[in-house]
Amino acid sequence: MTPEPVFGLVAEGVVDRIDAFLPQNTLLDVEPATGWGFSAGARVRLAFDSVPVVRDMFLLAKYGQLHHSFEDVDGREILATTMHQVSAELLYRPRVASRLRPFVSAGIGAFPLEGRVHCPEEVLAFRDTEVGGLFGGGLDFFALRAWNLRGSILGSYRILHAKFAVDSAPLLFDCARNTPPDFGLDDLDNGYYEFDMDGWQVGFMLTYEF
Repeated sequence: MTPEPVFGLVAEGVVDRIDAFLPQNTLLDVEPATGWGFSAGARVRLAFDSVPVVRDMFLLAKYGQLHHSFEDVDGREILATTMHQVSAELLYRPRVASRLRPFVSAGIGAFPLEGRVHCPEEVLAFRDTEVGGLFGGGLDFFALRAWNLRGSILGSYRILHAKFAVDSAPLLFDCARNTPPDFGLDDLDNGYYEFDMDGWQVGFMLTYEF
């Protein structure tokens, strides 16, 4: 039931799942993608020890990367993406009668996104940066006080849509499009590309507390 240390360094490894894109938004007919990622950063306890709830809240700032490969029904890679993440989240870790604590989190982030296609070599097709949301939670599964280490299982959901003009990414049409020949740029909803990068993440978080 005692307060946790004020500062901590955090490292995460995750598996990330993104559903298939809608062809009318991307001109790509691909399967859902399961990728991997990592992040690292720092957390700071707000340290208002006299204020219930707030006294157990942390500010978590981190940078990370997520990598995905989107394939067609035959297993041929159509698009490879690298998503960077610079985020700030509020983390709530309630005081319970255990060294292993649950937590919930929510925040926002900037997500620079890069997409690569085969033309026939792998080349950069687009870059875009959007702001998105994050929320999730988890549970500690070990705490080694002698080493100031804590391990946690975590899960989170990302809300992110990348939208950009057709003329900013000509290679998506010239090299990556795998929709029927009569399905062209005029069939795009709203006249721009929209990549739905919403996704689930599950993984592990290691925290060094001091």
